[in-house]
Amino acid sequence: MTDNHLQNALQNNALWCDTVCQTHGIPGEFSPQLWRNQHRTPRYYPNVITLTDTTPASLLEEEIHRMELPLGCGVKDSFHALDLTPYGFPFSFEAEWIVREPSCSNPDTRIEGVDWEQVQTPEELKLWEESWSGAEKSPDDKRIFLPSLLEQPGVVFFVAKESGAIVAGGIANRTGEVVGVSNIFVPTEDSKIYRGGFLTEASRTFSGCALVGYEADKSLRDSLELGFVSVGALRVWIRQ
Repeated sequence: MTDNHLQNALQNNALWCDTVCQTHGIPGEFSPQLWRNQHRTPRYYPNVITLTDTTPASLLEEEIHRMELPLGCGVKDSFHALDLTPYGFPFSFEAEWIVREPSCSNPDTRIEGVDWEQVQTPEELKLWEESWSGAEKSPDDKRIFLPSLLEQPGVVFFVAKESGAIVAGGIANRTGEVVGVSNIFVPTEDSKIYRGGFLTEASRTFSGCALVGYEADKSLRDSLELGFVSVGALRVWIRQ
């Protein structure tokens, strides 16, 4: 794997974050060093993503400090290179960027009675988000994934159903020759099989594209067993 794989993965992620923010009317700004958003971004979405490791970490740290981000805002340190603790950003969590080549074969992930399909309507999207978040309902003013995302080219929400009930899902978004996979939710039992089912659907829908994303802990282990390789580490810092 080359640095290009890492760059493709983090660039896809930054573009996806910006797309989600745009649907909320708060687009971010890109510079060669950072994607930044001074607004209150949707839940779980950062305000800063570093885009290069060629700028000295100290300069990026100072630039982020000058942004004076409010409490609760996050910074995605794409290269695991920053120390934002002195500026009021305790370390939150670590993960690894991962890539799965299009030549990787899809495992047999068929489960009797479980069917994968694409979300098509705003109501289906709302049900998808409720299943992903584990909430019984999702008030419109708290929604993250708004219906206009269904109109975005290269964005697909996948859902697995058993007897009509949602049991798993995930998002795929294409930028160039890679497809970002994110927001994957699967049952605790047979989690790797369901994850593999989602990856198979994403690979078939975007044939010939590498899959990219980031994961940690068991999700990372399952992903590596399903053909992904790690191409770099990242950190997320939260302003407190």
